[in-house]
Amino acid sequence: AFWMGDFVKAMESFKLMAVLPSSSMPKTQFLYYTFYRGIAAYSLFRGGNGEHLLIEGNEVLSKVQSWRQMCKHVENKLLLLQAEYFASKCNRNSAQEKYEASIRAARDHGFVHEQGLAYECMGK
Repeated sequence: AFWMGDFVKAMESFKLMAVLPSSSMPKTQFLYYTFYRGIAAYSLFRGGNGEHLLIEGNEVLSKVQSWRQMCKHVENKLLLLQAEYFASKCNRNSAQEKYEASIRAARDHGFVHEQGLAYECMGK
C-alpha cells in the first residue's frame, strides 16, 4: 500500500504490525516499518487528516534520530523524515535542503529506491 501511495491503507497495516512484539519482527523490517510509517504520517497530516499524524511523524523522527547515532546507513532516512517534517510545517527552504541532502545520502549509500522516494516526496 505504501509504494502505491495509499497511505491510509498503509497506516492501517502499520497499526496491525505495531501489536507484534518487537522481538517477533526482524530488525531490518522494523527499521523500514518505522521509516515508512513516519513518511505516511507526515503525508497524511499535510492532507488534512489530523494533528495526531504530525505527532506520530515526530515520534518516528525522534526514534530514527536515536538510531542515527548507532548506524550511519539511516542517514538518508533521517534526512528525508526531517524534510517531511519541515514540509509539514510549511518551511519550504529547510525542506528543500533536507530533501536534497537525503537524495545525496541515498545515492552515496546505494539506496536507489530511497533516492527515488526522496525525489517523489520532494515533488509533492
